[in-house]
Order: sequence, then C-alpha cells, then structure tokens
Amino acid sequence: MFVPPGQRLDAASQGAEHDLHLPRLAVPLLARLMPGGDGLAFGCGPGPTFSLMLQETGLQAPFYDRCYADDGVVLSRS
Repeated sequence: MFVPPGQRLDAASQGAEHDLHLPRLAVPLLARLMPGGDGLAFGCGPGPTFSLMLQETGLQAPFYDRCYADDGVVLSRS
C-alpha cells in the first residue's frame, strides 16, 4: 500500500467501504439486465464475489480475471 499509515482506514472502515462498492455497481447494472440472463464477471480478482451477487438475482455469471487464471482455466462458474 502506498498510502501513508496515518491516512489508512482501520479494518472495520475498510470493510464498510468495500461493502459499498459492489452494490454501487450491482444496483444500476441489475436495472438494465434481463432476468435469467447470462454475463461475465470480468476482472473479478481472485474470487467470485460479484458473480455470486448476480447469481443471487437469477443471472448466470461465470467469473474471469486473467491475472488470477490458473494454468489455462480461464472461466469458472461460481
């Protein structure tokens, strides 16, 4: 991290801020998607957090991030 220690958020504040990011993306996106549709959570990092949120609404969303892809496995169903 390149933020000076005095300007970093504590763990609880970091978690609270992180929890705001996905809904900020998901709510407007879900308003535009057809129920039961398919998508791709591209650039998701090492885990399927966003694709799981989409699946909870009935959408299919495999996840992929080329930085975390394992030996040729590029798409994963969460």
